[in-house]
This record gives sequence, structure tokens and C-alpha cells, in this order.
Amino acid sequence: MVENVTVRRLTKPTADELDQIARIVVSTLRDGDSIMRAGTSGDEQLQLAFARSISAGTAAGAHLYGAFLNDTNQIVGTISFYAPGVEICGDEVQRSQGFDDFLKTLPKTALDWWAKFLPEYAAISDAAIGPGVKKASWTMNTFGVLPEYRGRGIGRALLEAGEAFAKEDHKPMIFEAEEKHNIAMYQHFGYRVQGEQSLKGGNGVDDFTLTILRKESA
Repeated sequence: MVENVTVRRLTKPTADELDQIARIVVSTLRDGDSIMRAGTSGDEQLQLAFARSISAGTAAGAHLYGAFLNDTNQIVGTISFYAPGVEICGDEVQRSQGFDDFLKTLPKTALDWWAKFLPEYAAISDAAIGPGVKKASWTMNTFGVLPEYRGRGIGRALLEAGEAFAKEDHKPMIFEAEEKHNIAMYQHFGYRVQGEQSLKGGNGVDDFTLTILRKESA
């Protein structure tokens, strides 16, 4: 238990809660998330819209969590979890929460990048860790804690919320990280490197590598 913080699932987040989560995602992942930067042509307003639509979709079709300060109800951390067979923005329920509308606002350069990236991303993931392995596992995404609240156990509490589902299902949890210091953090939490994905950049973003990490259910 983290002092003065409650981690809870959001199934019907308010507009303000989605805005808070989007700001956390963009501020914590801005420099280390090549997918978000390339897929929005580096436009911060588009990044906020992207993060907001992803979070709304996750709340509707998967598992969206926030870390709330007990005294102010401010959200200071967030994470998303997807059950086996469920992919981020991979179904109509999720996409209808704003992601399809977000795509309509993108410049052609960003749309073209998504069209090339998504098939490559799916194929390389299977090649890196084995066909169907990721789809048969629990996965997580959009994990971030505001810098001023790090070091208090909030990140671990958010991780454990989703890991409980994986343990109940006797399935592994899989996550992809880009920055080396994040990889080291996940290893500290018991994740092991399973493989790497080399992906094409674009829109001012260099080619990049995602490291795939996995944690077995205890």
C-alpha cells in the first residue's frame, strides 16, 4: 500500500480524468516513445489526442488504471492492461472511443506512417518472441508516473494491479520498452528480456528498437 495514494481501475473515466491521464502519458513518454512521436509527426496536441483516445478505448474494452492522491483525487500515474486476445485499439469497442476520430485529424505523413508501421509491428513481434506468444499473454502499455511522485512505490503498485490478473489466469505479462533505464527498472521488478524488435522511424524520428520483456506468473 502506498501512503496517500489509491490505485483503482477506471471503467467510465470522466473527461477530466482522461485529460489528466493524457497529460501524464505525453509528459512521461514524450522523449522515449518513438511510436507516439512518429505517429503524430511530433505534434504535441496530436499526442495528447492520441493518448486520450487510447485511454478512453482501454477503459471501454480493456483495463485502465490510475494512481489517485487521496486528498485531492489528482491522478499521478497510469497504466493499461490487455487480456489475452485483446490488443490496444484492436477492436471496434476501443476504436469507437475516439481513436478512429483521432486518425481523421492526422496529416497525410502520419497516416502513411501508421499504414506501414502496423503490419510491420505485428509481424516483427511474432518473429521476436514466437508466433502467437504475445496474443496469448497479458500485455501492458502507456505506463507512466509523474516525475515528482516517483520513488514512492506508485509504479510498483500500478504494475501489481495488472500482474494480479495474469497470475489469476496463469499467463505471463509482456511489455515493450524502448529506453534503457526503463528496461533496467522492469528487470528490477522481475521481468526478463525475451527479444528485440527493430522498427522503422519516420516523420523526423530515427529507426528504433523495442525490447520485449516478460514476467511469468508466480
